[in-house]
Amino acid sequence: MTTNAAASDRALLPRHRRLLAALRRHPRATVLGTFLVALAIVAGVLLYPQLRALYHTWAADRAIARWDFDEARGHLAVCLEAWPDRPSTLLLAARTTRRAGRFDEAERHLSRLQSLRGPSEQSALEWAMLSVERGDMGLSEGYLKSTVGPEHPDAAVVYEALARGYLLTGRAVELLDCTDKWLKVRPGETHALYYRGRAWERLGNWAEAADAHRRAVEADPENADARLHLAQLLLLIDQDVAPAGEHFEWLRARRPSDPDVILGLAQCQKALGHPDAARDLLDGLLAARPDHPRALTQRGRLALDEGDPARAEEWLRRAFALAPEDREALNSLIRALVAQDKQKEAHELQLRLERLTVDLARYQELVIAVAKDPGNLAQRTEAAAICLRLGRQADARRWLATVFQIDPSYEPARDLLKTAEEGGAPPPAGGRP
Repeated sequence: MTTNAAASDRALLPRHRRLLAALRRHPRATVLGTFLVALAIVAGVLLYPQLRALYHTWAADRAIARWDFDEARGHLAVCLEAWPDRPSTLLLAARTTRRAGRFDEAERHLSRLQSLRGPSEQSALEWAMLSVERGDMGLSEGYLKSTVGPEHPDAAVVYEALARGYLLTGRAVELLDCTDKWLKVRPGETHALYYRGRAWERLGNWAEAADAHRRAVEADPENADARLHLAQLLLLIDQDVAPAGEHFEWLRARRPSDPDVILGLAQCQKALGHPDAARDLLDGLLAARPDHPRALTQRGRLALDEGDPARAEEWLRRAFALAPEDREALNSLIRALVAQDKQKEAHELQLRLERLTVDLARYQELVIAVAKDPGNLAQRTEAAAICLRLGRQADARRWLATVFQIDPSYEPARDLLKTAEEGGAPPPAGGRP
């Protein structure tokens, strides 16, 4: 022990003696103090879970306000440990997990809530939103529209759920109308603007789509999804490489392994005359995701530009096999075949490209036409047939489901469903199912 430490201990001895003497003179105060300390410890042990849950409720609310539903879900899991049967916590957990895309978990919370307090208007609303976000519009869409108006406290959340359902089911016109209503309730809402941009993308109006995504980013610079789509559209519309590259670099700092971000950066590097940098980015992406169709397409196009059509053909064949409706992959594959004097196959694929172009254009027309005339079963069935030709099996079944909701006995749709189940080919482009 050092000299200073020993001196400090000697100085404390008189204080300890005085304290012990005071405790002997006031035994009741000693007992009371001990009791209060023990009581405080017990209270702390009992209250800690409640205080911890209150903190995590506050943290969950803050995360939800940022649309960080995965973080909020983690906070709410702690709350449910303390309050497993609290209806308000179960309802918030159900809503948050649904918005995070964890539908089975949301269903479990709703089932638990309903078993505790029975059906309610709030739980019915959540069940309906869960249904439409899964793409099962059906009666739930009508229920939400008839139940929730602009003045309803949950209007914005309902429009969000409908927007996700419309995007999933490819109903671009309804999605556009939904975002109109959403923006009236929440003017300038960044996520409503993002979904509005997605609607215009589906309708093929790139300028309107870019404008919506630009406004979404201006409203919230942290809206990474809107920023990604804006950057992609800048490349698509104007080949505006400099601002697109800035957006992609911003995204790369936050999403370093996102394939869409890496692809965008590769396209920018290629456009700027840096093929080596573009090649490194694409090769790195394909090493991690060897069956990524768009990466294969871009790698094939780069090989074409470098004068290696045989190597380009390998990548482009794989890309087209994985994404048979990708016109860019098909067109590039035709170029690679022509460069190798494989004229016969190139001609056959050129005819296929023309049919694909007709199908995609007609499909866009049908999406708009069905929105204007929802009861037109022939148009819905034709859209399903096109989806089957394009390999979009899930989309085809959704179109047919909407037909059967209106008329379960509609023969053209039933025949098309039978053909699809038997693995037969749908009617050719230009025909009618």
